[in-house]
Amino acid sequence: MKRKANNAAITAHKESIAKWRRNYDARQLGDIKLTASDCALCSVYRSKEPHGRLNCGACPVANSGESREFCDNTPYMVVVTLVRDEYSVHGKDDGDVVPVYIRNAIKEELDFLESLLPKE
Repeated sequence: MKRKANNAAITAHKESIAKWRRNYDARQLGDIKLTASDCALCSVYRSKEPHGRLNCGACPVANSGESREFCDNTPYMVVVTLVRDEYSVHGKDDGDVVPVYIRNAIKEELDFLESLLPKE
């Protein structure tokens, strides 16, 4: 059973979706934002446990399936891998145009996040 999200959680979820729309519309690789510090969901849910381990808490992504803490096993990890590979093959030039295959992977992440948004 899914827990009902509060207003702050829904706002963060919508902000995260908006970020991925901006990532999808990005013209250059350097304009794609991928870090936890760029994620509204991480800013709401990510915390450090007393012994120092990071925790995703009640994040809808982390709780959307098995082994999804830290966005593992989600389209996000595919995007990160593709961007990293693009940089390693062609060198880190943030001015490079976003290749179609990366844009398609970003669209999968965007669709995934939208699928997790609670119905209003």
